[in-house]
Amino acid sequence: MESILSIGVSGAIFILIIGLLVLIHEFGHFVAAKRAGIVVQEFAIGFGPSLFSFFRNGTVYSIKLLPLGGYVKMLGDQDASSFTRFSASKYSDADKQFAQKLLKKAKLDPSKSEFHEIELFVAKQQEALDKEEFEKLYNWYTKDFIPNHPGNYDKKTLIQRASVIVAGVVMNIILAIVLFYVLFAINGFSVDLVRLGNPSFVGAKTSTVPILYDYYADNSLSGSIVIDAEGFRNVSTEDFARILDEKVNEQINLRLFTPQGYKEVSLVLNGDGYRSNFDADLVNRVRIVGVSEEGTAANAGLDNGDIILNFADQEITSLDDLLMLLRENRGTAVDMVYVDSQGNKKDISVDLPAVEDGKPILGATLSLNSRYLENLLRISYQENQLFSGFLHTYNMTAYTVTGLGTLVSQSFQEQSLAPVSEGVSSIIGVANIVNELVKVQDFTSLINLTGLVSVALAFANILPIPLFDGGNLLFLVIEGIRKRPLSAKTQERVGSVTFVLLIVFMILIMAKDLFQFDWPSRILNLFRGMIGL
Repeated sequence: MESILSIGVSGAIFILIIGLLVLIHEFGHFVAAKRAGIVVQEFAIGFGPSLFSFFRNGTVYSIKLLPLGGYVKMLGDQDASSFTRFSASKYSDADKQFAQKLLKKAKLDPSKSEFHEIELFVAKQQEALDKEEFEKLYNWYTKDFIPNHPGNYDKKTLIQRASVIVAGVVMNIILAIVLFYVLFAINGFSVDLVRLGNPSFVGAKTSTVPILYDYYADNSLSGSIVIDAEGFRNVSTEDFARILDEKVNEQINLRLFTPQGYKEVSLVLNGDGYRSNFDADLVNRVRIVGVSEEGTAANAGLDNGDIILNFADQEITSLDDLLMLLRENRGTAVDMVYVDSQGNKKDISVDLPAVEDGKPILGATLSLNSRYLENLLRISYQENQLFSGFLHTYNMTAYTVTGLGTLVSQSFQEQSLAPVSEGVSSIIGVANIVNELVKVQDFTSLINLTGLVSVALAFANILPIPLFDGGNLLFLVIEGIRKRPLSAKTQERVGSVTFVLLIVFMILIMAKDLFQFDWPSRILNLFRGMIGL
C-alpha cells in the first residue's frame, strides 16, 4: 500500500522538478527580454497570490503561493499568460489631452519617464479619479502609451523577438546538458534507456542490459537488472559475458537494481547445476512466459519461468526446434525435460492434442531464454567523457524525434491510435515515475528523468503550434514574409482554437495516465489506510 510519507515525498520532488523546468525556461525569456531592452514588468516564481516581492530596475520580482514554475510578464502582455496583448487602437483626442494634462501636472513626461513611473501613476489615479475620468486616462494608457512604448515586445525587431522566443528552449537544453554531466559523474558515464525503434547515438557505444530473470537460490532477486559487475560500472554486454565465462562456480560481485531497490551482492551465476538464467546450460533454451488456462501446458503442470531442455528425446536449442517437434508429435504423448522456476530439473510426459494446423498445441507463450533485455539499451560515453553532456542531450533530442516518428508509423500500420496514446504521457505519467523511483530510493535516476523531461519540454515548445514558442516563432516568420504581422484578432482566434484543442488533448492523455497507473484506487486505498478502514 502507498504510504503517506512516500506520496508526500514524491509530490514534493515532482513539484520541484516541474517548477525547476518551467522556471529555467521562463528565466531564459527573462534574460533575453532584458538584453533586448524590453520592459519586464514582473518575473514570478510560482503562481497565485504573492508571498514575497521586491522591485528592482523596473521589474517586480515575486515568489507566489503555488511553486509550479513561473512566468515573465513583458510590456504589452495583458496578463501573465501573454495570451492577449495590448494593441494600438483609436481613442478620442479629448481622452489624450486629459491624460497629458494629468501627466504634466504630476511632472511626468511619457517620452522620458521610466515606464514603471507612469505605471505607478496610473495605478494611483484609479483611486483618485472618478470612474469616467479614469477611463479617459486608461484609454490613453492601454491604446496609445503601452502599444507604442519603445520597451514593448511588439516594437522590437524580428531578430530581437525571435531571440526572446527561443531563449526558453535554449535554457532547457542547457539545463539538460548540466544535469546529464552530473548524472554521468555519478553513474560512470553510462545510462540505460528503453529501446524504441532502431536508434543510433553519436559518440556513444551501445549494448543490451543483463537481466537476472531467475536466481534460484533467492527468488527476491529474480527480475533484477545488473548494473555493475566486478568493478565494471554499468557493465557492457561484452564485459559481462567475459566475466561469466571466467567466474564459473565462483561468486561475482554485483550491484543490482532489484524490485526492492539497489542491492550489492555476491552471487554464483554460472556453474554446476542450475544457478540462474545466466547459466551456460540454460542460454538459448526455450522459456515459457505465459500459460493458457486449461491448455496442454497447464494440464501438464508447466508454469511461467519454466525452461525446456529436452523434448521428444531431442535437445532444444532454439524456438524453431520446439515448434517443429510440437507439430510432428501432435496426438501423441512425449517426454519432456525442463527446469522449473525453483531451479529443479524435472522429467514429465506431455499429452499433445491432435489439432489442425494453426491451432494451439502446447497452450503456452514461448521465448528464448536470454541473458539480456533486448528492449533496454545501455549507452556508454566512456570514450567521450568531456563532451558526454552535449552528446547525450543531442542524442536524446534526436531520439525524441525518431521515437515519436516510430509511434506514429506504428499507429498508421495498425490503423490505431493505441501506439501513440500509450507512448505519450502527461505530467501524471511523470509523477508516477517519480513516485516509483522514490519508493526504491533511486534518486540518481531522478536526475536523468529531469534531464529527459527538460529535453522533451524544449522539443515540444519549439514545435510550430500556436501558444507554444514554436508557434510564436512561426508568426514571426509569417510577419517577415508579409512585411507586417498578422492582426491581433487573427492571432487571438488561432490561439483560442489551439487552446481548446490542447486542453482536450491534455485531458484525454491525463485521463489515460490516471487509469493506466491506477491512481484513483491507489489514492482511495491511501485514504482508507489513513482512517483505518
